Amino acid sequence: MPPRALPCSSRSIVGVGPSVIVTRGGALGGPGQGVAPRGAWVGQLGTPQVRERAAYPDRMLLDRRRRAAVASAAFAALALSGCGGASATEATPTSKPNADLPASDRFDGKSLNKSWSILQPNLVQTSVRDGALTLTLTGPALWFNDSMGVLVYKPLTGNFKATAAVRTRGASSPGQPPAPAIRLGGLMARDPASDDTGMQSYVHIVTGNGPAGVLAVENKTTMNNNSVYEAPDWPSPDAQLRICRVGSTFNVYKRPVRSKRWQLAASYDRPDLPPTLQVGTDVYSPNAPPDLRVTVDAVNFKGVTSSRSCTQG
Repeated sequence: MPPRALPCSSRSIVGVGPSVIVTRGGALGGPGQGVAPRGAWVGQLGTPQVRERAAYPDRMLLDRRRRAAVASAAFAALALSGCGGASATEATPTSKPNADLPASDRFDGKSLNKSWSILQPNLVQTSVRDGALTLTLTGPALWFNDSMGVLVYKPLTGNFKATAAVRTRGASSPGQPPAPAIRLGGLMARDPASDDTGMQSYVHIVTGNGPAGVLAVENKTTMNNNSVYEAPDWPSPDAQLRICRVGSTFNVYKRPVRSKRWQLAASYDRPDLPPTLQVGTDVYSPNAPPDLRVTVDAVNFKGVTSSRSCTQG
């Protein structure tokens, strides 16, 4: 049975206003949707709300009014489709098993496999040793609005779940968690067109020291240079993270490294994202020096056919 969409009067948009992004909870209807998670930034249509924007550097918030107008119009049309308003075109994969997934990587070689690509390679040092990939930032980088961090990725088409155990440390003090604030690493699924258009569009989940200056797992969704995020506290600088795509729905999950129970961090409806995405490990810190080292034990790619598959394994 297809998901039941909520009445138009009940639909919500996550972040309509200066940072516009996708619907959350039951905004467009869907399995397990209907209530926004605690701490989510939710505004009813036409009711802009602003939250926590000061946590990121002001220098990164360029031309906010122009970006807000573009994204607000786009998502108003999306949210109102089926409500007598504008319609939206979905370019999303079908819910079929994916037989063409890229190979998972346990990093058991002596260097990064050539099947990986690196976005902004001048800002990161990579090393593979003892079954782990280590990424050390060499310069300030930030995934927020129109700003770009580092991404080590493979192209991935269709429905999938990508999983990695991520550990974050200070580069200058490898035995300690990263210092405050905004020193993070994790998983990202990004629109390749961002490279040509300059308009960043992606979903990610990362762990480390968050915008509030405490250990956190942050989930973020960005469309056309407009980011909305949550960064609830987390008891460790490490986490096992997962992004799961089924059609236009992206669920992001977290759990302690040795846990077997996944926690849903957020669910994003992103019909704007194309079938093929750049999927892999992202790292960033706007600080100078960045003082961040991220270690990934493995990145596993598996196909999925439904949201139930997202929390298996």
